[in-house]
Amino acid sequence: MHRPSSHCPLPTAHCPLLPDEATGARLDAHFARWPDHRLKKYYDWRRHMSEAIKRAKSLGLDLESRRLEVLDLGGGLGYLAYVAQRTGHRAASLDIEHRLARGSCEILGVPMIGHTVQPGHDLPVSGTLDLITQFRLNLYHGLDRWGWPEYERFAHEVVLPRLNPGGRWHIDPNLAETGFILDADRWRRIMGNRAEVFRIGNGVTIEKQ
Repeated sequence: MHRPSSHCPLPTAHCPLLPDEATGARLDAHFARWPDHRLKKYYDWRRHMSEAIKRAKSLGLDLESRRLEVLDLGGGLGYLAYVAQRTGHRAASLDIEHRLARGSCEILGVPMIGHTVQPGHDLPVSGTLDLITQFRLNLYHGLDRWGWPEYERFAHEVVLPRLNPGGRWHIDPNLAETGFILDADRWRRIMGNRAEVFRIGNGVTIEKQ
């Protein structure tokens, strides 16, 4: 069932999923404290929040009648988690601890979890989840970028135990660096009968059975 209050086919200045100007002004002032941070390319919150709205819609969050438990891995400044909340879900942003990201999430009213994702380490969340998202996130084990062994271990030991039946893990990678992860056939071999695997847009979705 569609939520009328979140209806915004194309993000505009009047889209109810965007923060109001007062909140935006607080974000601008907060970002000004870190002019050279690695996340500065995301300081244009109107642009990147609009991208988050498109991502949320591609995952059907604006059409989902149930209240989902959502965790955004590598959530950065909290934009996707904010949009997920605005479409009626419970959402949190997980990223490496830093005052920039934590302050942005606090301004947006988004819970932030400071954590470094590792293959065999459980996610520091309570309860189970309906959706785990991973957009443009490069994961490292020490100095080495994750390969298939790390992703396979993470899937079986961390993600699947945290997902409810029917829950999804959506990975939309940096194509130039981790595009290999879009190999849906390999994911199907890895998952066996534990999950269904789909290619959706520029990403791959793993749905727990």
